[in-house]
Amino acid sequence: MSATATEPKASGLELAQTLEQARLARAGGALSDSERLYRQALALAPRHAEAWTELATVLQALGQDRNADEARRNAGEAAIDGAASMAASLLGTPLEARAPGILQKTLQAHPDIAAGPLAQSELLRRMGDLIGALAAARRCLE
Repeated sequence: MSATATEPKASGLELAQTLEQARLARAGGALSDSERLYRQALALAPRHAEAWTELATVLQALGQDRNADEARRNAGEAAIDGAASMAASLLGTPLEARAPGILQKTLQAHPDIAAGPLAQSELLRRMGDLIGALAAARRCLE
């Protein structure tokens, strides 16, 4: 049965179990099974950065370099999305000053992801730092 608008797509437990099965399959050398399970996990949580990273590792081991590169890009984008969301959740709280640092750390880990400076620009704009936002936006054009 497929998920409907009223049904949750997956439980956290189902996702955790699928990820654990994928890790065990990889550790046991069953790379094709591991790939299938990571893809199943990503069907449950398409923006799961760790699952994308692990899938990239498995694909690399299987000799699927082009697919591994795509999975790494997806991992970077998912990580930046997650960091941007976490940083945005701090806005308007006593921890707001930490928001740019949270995002910056992730951007440094994924400098090749084009969406990074745009996420940084939006965060700085929301914080009222228009000069910083403009500088970040300009990096998107470089």
